[in-house]
Amino acid sequence: MPTPNFQTLVENIPAMLFLLDAQGKFLWCNSLFTKEFGWDVESMREVDVVAACFPDPNDRAQFLAHVTSKEAIARTLLAQTRDGRHIFSTWTTVTLHTGECVGLCSNVHNTVRIEQENASSQERLNYILEGGGLGAWDWDLATNEVIFDARWCKMIGLDPATTPQTLSTWADRVHPDDIAGASADIKRYLSGETSIYENVHRMRHADGRWIYILDRGRISARDDTGKPLRFTGTHFDISLQKEVESELRRTKLQLEDAQSVACLGSWEFDISTGAITWSRQMFEFFPERFEAGPPTYERHVSTIHEDDQALFKGTIEQALLDGKPYQFRYRCIKEGRLRWLEGRGRSVFDGEGKRVGLRGTCQDITEQVELAHSLDLARQQAIQTAKFASLGEMAGGVAHEINNPLTILKGRAQQIADLLKGSENSSIEDAREAAQSLQRNIDRIARIVRGMRSFSRDGGADPLRDELLNTVVEDTLELCRERFHHHGVLLEVDLAPDIHACCRATEISQVIMNLLNNSFDAVQGQPVRVVKLALTSNGTHARLAVTDSGPGVPTELESRIMEPFFTTKGVGHGTGLGLSVARGIAQSHGARLFYERHAGKGACFIFEIPLLGIIPSSLCNSA
Repeated sequence: MPTPNFQTLVENIPAMLFLLDAQGKFLWCNSLFTKEFGWDVESMREVDVVAACFPDPNDRAQFLAHVTSKEAIARTLLAQTRDGRHIFSTWTTVTLHTGECVGLCSNVHNTVRIEQENASSQERLNYILEGGGLGAWDWDLATNEVIFDARWCKMIGLDPATTPQTLSTWADRVHPDDIAGASADIKRYLSGETSIYENVHRMRHADGRWIYILDRGRISARDDTGKPLRFTGTHFDISLQKEVESELRRTKLQLEDAQSVACLGSWEFDISTGAITWSRQMFEFFPERFEAGPPTYERHVSTIHEDDQALFKGTIEQALLDGKPYQFRYRCIKEGRLRWLEGRGRSVFDGEGKRVGLRGTCQDITEQVELAHSLDLARQQAIQTAKFASLGEMAGGVAHEINNPLTILKGRAQQIADLLKGSENSSIEDAREAAQSLQRNIDRIARIVRGMRSFSRDGGADPLRDELLNTVVEDTLELCRERFHHHGVLLEVDLAPDIHACCRATEISQVIMNLLNNSFDAVQGQPVRVVKLALTSNGTHARLAVTDSGPGVPTELESRIMEPFFTTKGVGHGTGLGLSVARGIAQSHGARLFYERHAGKGACFIFEIPLLGIIPSSLCNSA
């Protein structure tokens, strides 16, 4: 046991001291040990303090092995105090010649916990950096030494074991066009001009390619005067993001080019904010400038043609109510020029099915509208040209058709004159019959004149009306019957009664006349000259068939006979417009004109048009 003098000495040493026997049993301790662990000399005689301090067998074995090893080295162990606390402590023992061990114990619990927390923090940081694909760097501003971690090195293809830890490792690999900007951003941050350093620059990878790096950093240490000592940050490879951004820019440019070529703009309307988004092409259609951004809804409506504003507002409002897609045409005026636009749109819904806006397109169709108008004018001109050609072909027949009743009128007029002079060979009955003959022939001339007047006028602008096709056919026949008769062509007519269609009578007459004229020409020079016209109904369509006894249409020409300016007639006969114009008329009526091979010799052309009750009544003006 320690002597009194020794006891006085050890009590004044600011450390925990203890004495063990050769078997590792506690024999003595100073007051600091008692204060920390709770065991005093008296309790050590009754309790196995080693077992109490190290209840875990493995920990106890480590302690006994340490104190009996006769090596004066320190070992840190987790020990338990008498009141059950656990503290990290460092144990150092020296074996005396008597076999006993004297030892020194230090409480390093706080130090160990700090080290553990630092290690844990570093581990978490590593997880974060690794999970985020980040490489770390730590720059000593005084020495220009930079610590690059393994991820930083691998990011640019370098070996962490051989990578020089200096600033030049970074600077030498930055793209020549980017180094000045990166250095300037660093300088501004270190001088306090900016709150954080952030820069995107290119770095040369070990394989020679350039990669984009997002570089961020902050000051991590300062001296007592506030001067920066250390600058720490991360690198992030954003090459893929840059590629995506580049592809998006390219796609956007392609879309803008495509919209420009197609005269097509796109837009979006946010219901909650009222914000309107326009593509660049939209600004080509309306007075607004691209630099000023899209207008408000009210301003936009004001730029639309005043006659179309109600249509525009009604269409948009209805789309917001029912969510159905829409399509309509309207006009606007830009720089004094009238533009025709076609709008299309549909509702936009969020993930819960709630309508959040509208999205659509606007296309400049001015050229299409003007072209359609020009084509319509050309079609009407072609119809008139074909009409005049038909009138020329039948002029002789019409003249003969009118000449016959005029001769009769002349004779009957002379007869009436004689009766008025009191001729003995005349009677009142003869006068009555002469007057009736005059009336019939005058009516006949009137029908011919009416048919010619109707046939020759431009009916393209006429509305669709309920027409009795029998009357249209009869009026047309009045213009050509005499021509057929005069040239020895038998014209057989078979009309089913009371067939109505919604049409323009003048244009239908043009189709009939063209088919009759073609059949008339086809039978010339044939031993049998017959043309048949039949009007029938199948319940949905009226069917007008014109059949002749001519040579028919050669098989190889069947696909071309309705092409404009194509004709099978000789030079100087026909314009090649008749069937083409007739087909155009048929299409404008929702009808068909087609050639049908005839079972025998000759040709058969068929015109089919929907009956009156088949098409919507709203399209037909019955007045």
